[in-house]
Amino acid sequence: RDTVAVAHGGTLRGLIVRGPIRGAEQAFVLARDWLGPPPAPMGREQALGLLARRYLAGHGCTFEEGKRHTLVRRGDKMAALPRHGGSKQLGTGLMRAIRKDLGIED
Repeated sequence: RDTVAVAHGGTLRGLIVRGPIRGAEQAFVLARDWLGPPPAPMGREQALGLLARRYLAGHGCTFEEGKRHTLVRRGDKMAALPRHGGSKQLGTGLMRAIRKDLGIED
């Protein structure tokens, strides 16, 4: 079979995902190896927090846990990610501001 068709089929089935860049090429890896086991079922706000954290980690951010916020660092830049519950905590506006504070381009 054609390599592209196999990769496409594996991606649609959730078996493979884009992994690291190797040289000038995009590598594909097994989803379970790259992403780890699926998380336990969770509520919307917790899921949005996990998604935001994974997104930021993918852009080279590190995290320090505070009492009510997670401090997010990227080089010499810093932002605060709230984790104290409530609705719309991780809305579009807040994530846009965090990306801007950390110098992450859209």
